[in-house]
Amino acid sequence: MIRWLFIFSVLGRAVCQSNTDVQNLLTQLFTTNSYNYLIRPSTNQSVTKEVYISFTLYGITGIDEIEQKLTTTGWLEVHWTDELLTWTPSSYGGLEEIYVPQGNIWKPDISLQNGFSDLKELGSKFIQVNIQSGGDVTWRPFQVFSTKCSLDSTYFPFDRQTCDLVFVA
Repeated sequence: MIRWLFIFSVLGRAVCQSNTDVQNLLTQLFTTNSYNYLIRPSTNQSVTKEVYISFTLYGITGIDEIEQKLTTTGWLEVHWTDELLTWTPSSYGGLEEIYVPQGNIWKPDISLQNGFSDLKELGSKFIQVNIQSGGDVTWRPFQVFSTKCSLDSTYFPFDRQTCDLVFVA
């Protein structure tokens, strides 16, 4: 019996980013360029900023028929382009994406229009946003949402309820 041993060698270029590359990029974006999270992320402030939002329901936490309240847990996936957070990957060791705390960048004001409680900022300090070198930003705030609903349990247990979560930006 003859056994063959094949050794494959792949020639190519390995791209490796160091923490220095990341530090240099963060310094360039947030210090040298004086990025300000209070300013809309557009070079032309009169142009409308497109924001894409989707909602993923993780679970229904509770239904209160007396208060007419639905409590759900889920997260939003929010996408937009931040023209002020772009870079050339080859200038930073091939670095194509970074993660930064949500409080460090501009985010759209999104709220639950038919919310049951006071308005508050989505997400938490520990939530990171993903930023691609072309300025594409993805933010995924996880939240418990309390929604006002018209619940009618007249035909319980054969009733059917509909409750919309209406997000506005």
